[in-house]
Amino acid sequence: MSCLRATAMSLMAGLVLSAVHLPAQGVPEAIPARFASGTSNQSAQVDTKGQIEVLTFDSGSVELPVATLPQPLGDAFSVNLWLQVAPSAEKLLNDAGSWTDAHPMTVWVLKSADNSQRLVLRLPAGGMAVAGTSPSVQGWPAYKTGPLLQAGAWYMLTFTKSGQRSAVYVNGELVMQDFAGPVLDQLDRVEFGRFGRLRPFYGTMLEPRFYDSELSAAAVRKLAAERLRQVSLKDQGAVKAQTASTYAQYRALTTTPEDLHPLIEQLHVSATVLPMEGRQDLLICGTRTSYFGWRLAYYRQIGTDARGLPYYDTGSTVEGMPGAEFMAVSRSGGRTDLFASGQGSPYGDGSLLHYRNTTPGQFRYAPPQPVLINGKHLGEAFRTPISGWYIGPVDDDDTPDLLVAALKPGGSSYWPDGEGMWSGVERTNSGKDRGYDIQGKWLGGECVSELYWARGSTDADGNLAFNDLRKVSYRVPGFSVQWKSGERERALAIADLDEGPVVIHTGSVDQIMAMPYEFEDGEMICGEARPLLQGGMNIQGTYFVHSISALAPGRDGKTRLLLDGNPGRLIAIEGDRIGDFEEVGPLLMRGGALAVDSLATPARADWDGDGTADLIIGDASGWLTFWKGTSDPWVYRAGELMKVDGVPVHHQAGLTGSIQGPNEKRWGYLQPTVGDWDNKGTPVIITSDIEGYLTLYRQGPTVTELARPERFQRYGEPYQAAWRSRPAIIPASARFGGHERPALLHLDYDGQLAVAEVDTDGSIDISRLTKLEYANGTPVILCGPAGSWGRAELSVTDWDGNGVWDVVFGTIRGNHRYILDTPPGGASPLLLKNVGSNEHPVFAPAQVILPREGDPIHLGIHTASAWPTRLSGEELPGVIVGAEDGKVYGFPREELKD
Repeated sequence: MSCLRATAMSLMAGLVLSAVHLPAQGVPEAIPARFASGTSNQSAQVDTKGQIEVLTFDSGSVELPVATLPQPLGDAFSVNLWLQVAPSAEKLLNDAGSWTDAHPMTVWVLKSADNSQRLVLRLPAGGMAVAGTSPSVQGWPAYKTGPLLQAGAWYMLTFTKSGQRSAVYVNGELVMQDFAGPVLDQLDRVEFGRFGRLRPFYGTMLEPRFYDSELSAAAVRKLAAERLRQVSLKDQGAVKAQTASTYAQYRALTTTPEDLHPLIEQLHVSATVLPMEGRQDLLICGTRTSYFGWRLAYYRQIGTDARGLPYYDTGSTVEGMPGAEFMAVSRSGGRTDLFASGQGSPYGDGSLLHYRNTTPGQFRYAPPQPVLINGKHLGEAFRTPISGWYIGPVDDDDTPDLLVAALKPGGSSYWPDGEGMWSGVERTNSGKDRGYDIQGKWLGGECVSELYWARGSTDADGNLAFNDLRKVSYRVPGFSVQWKSGERERALAIADLDEGPVVIHTGSVDQIMAMPYEFEDGEMICGEARPLLQGGMNIQGTYFVHSISALAPGRDGKTRLLLDGNPGRLIAIEGDRIGDFEEVGPLLMRGGALAVDSLATPARADWDGDGTADLIIGDASGWLTFWKGTSDPWVYRAGELMKVDGVPVHHQAGLTGSIQGPNEKRWGYLQPTVGDWDNKGTPVIITSDIEGYLTLYRQGPTVTELARPERFQRYGEPYQAAWRSRPAIIPASARFGGHERPALLHLDYDGQLAVAEVDTDGSIDISRLTKLEYANGTPVILCGPAGSWGRAELSVTDWDGNGVWDVVFGTIRGNHRYILDTPPGGASPLLLKNVGSNEHPVFAPAQVILPREGDPIHLGIHTASAWPTRLSGEELPGVIVGAEDGKVYGFPREELKD
């Protein structure tokens, strides 16, 4: 290994050694930025000419002196550096709350000698924000990206500017461009890692370079490519066990150790089968690192169930292997290599990584190497969004080839008028009561993916590359395989069936097709596409499939395939021919955390009357499950689907039921509450869902068999509340409104906290509606406009023990801005304290339920579905909280602040 390679390898492992500047051909000479002569700081390393090479910021007290440039940059310039946020600053990096003295972290501030011109690059909520000011503008016009960065990973950040035209690149890939800003032409001073004495950076910066011209996109890519060729990583393959009941930093509710139940790891997963010493192990990770509960997880097969499918242990966390969307590919000698997208790696999100298995049958891998397509990284080869990819033998040789589904340029936005729904303002054509034309057709657009193939080859060292990238034709040469749909997710695979090799291709949320193919004069041509499954194109057990991998054949020799997807559930299908496949069901695990199809909404009550509290949980897919309680409030028996007339309860939007359009046709967002509605001491279930309808389910002949549903009505019509908002039963003993019968707290269609009353116990006919207010007389509105409408999960309890009912609830992270003065940074349980009476409640402003020690509870983006309950012998209730990863987390009252 060369000295240069060893140095770069140590740097990527997090050790601050010497850095080596590698000028890229075609890139102009950099202008040196230097600290003043005689300045010394142990956190800065410079070369012999004073050029800054390495900057380390390991605490908020690190305050480097101002660096200077030999002359002002002028109105066209560029800034380039390598950056790694310290793993210890992960929460700070991802904090999406209001700005404080500590966040968002500052990368650099460029300023003029008189401080009248300033330009700053910050890192808010895992993304980047650029803001500038000068005498020619008012305030600080700011522009930002969405989440792009993760702690512990290396990135090359590039800013270019010419007059009022600016652009931002990450690892050579353009992420923001053509945003206006003030004219800045006198910048000659640099503050690294701080904004004055505020918002310090934690981590390491390498080779900050300044250029007195606007670097072209090609020059930026060259800078990234030259540096990346020198980068390697520390040895991989260490698997660190993690206890089954602890995910992230919170304790999860679990099943009994002996119970088998569906293996659901996290939201929107990518899964691949790893053949290891005769086992069918699994490697699973989420496709989006910003989601709560994300990890790279290794599951070991520990048995085979009655269906002949493998079942698994509780999983271990894999550390030190950057990337996502892992795919296993077998090679000679019993080795199983891994391929992954470069997310979080120094090669960039647009790259493709190859991890070579070093020990047959063991999870040991060499450092990753980038895989090039026609000499370029994956993102560079296409320059258009990638919808899905597959690596494996496609032609007649044994070398893996590449299939890619990539979007055609020029597709229209899925959102009507190209406007997202989470900006905090109402939209003309999207949001509540909008989004569809008079025929019920979605007003947003669609995109088209095309299928590509590239032949694989290896060099003398065994490094894989793909060349001769070309489109795959459909039925006739020159007409490409295309799929048009609202969403862009595609999964691809090659399978050898009775009719020969076929391409398997998913799309349109939940559809799966297959096409035989052959080669003609070097061109790959697919035949007629047909549904793979017996029942048609639609997959029942999952949707938004991301990858397809092969399981061992069934006992009758049939081909078995594994499908992952958005809900986190892993579904096996089997068959011999196109149109012959059937769904076998989900893969199972033994013990470990209980989990449902993401966005868990739990209620805890004694449903079966045995004196022990059970769980009733709804999920994003619209399923309703029963989890029988044990003597340990943290442990439950495996979940069972609840049914009506033998058919599982399953609420789904269909093509027109979601304000977010037909891409959510398979979602249900079922939100159950449990309580005594009939005023007889017997619990019932009342649900809300993706359409906002309130539905009553009474107990049936068995614990999991329910009576037929009854929908609440108002004036003889179905009553519709805000979507995705759980109601709560106010007990009869509270005498709400002066009436001694239960009432139903809910978020009404206007997004305001309201109470529905009926005239007789157990009725579904709403006779009175009362909108609730804060103590100052303003309405209690718990959501925002457009896509921020609804999304609150309510529950009722006497939180402080004063005999008056309060409201404990959760909501999506983005709605905190409408409810709280100081958002906690992630979805978190919240409290509305009733400062009125049981009969006539009024509320203090919402507050965050905080742990007794440490940071606020942070459960990601989509939900913190809180249910008050006692998890030990405490006098006052704590909470269980359903999270976006499908798990339920417990917080006893003794661990919470008063």
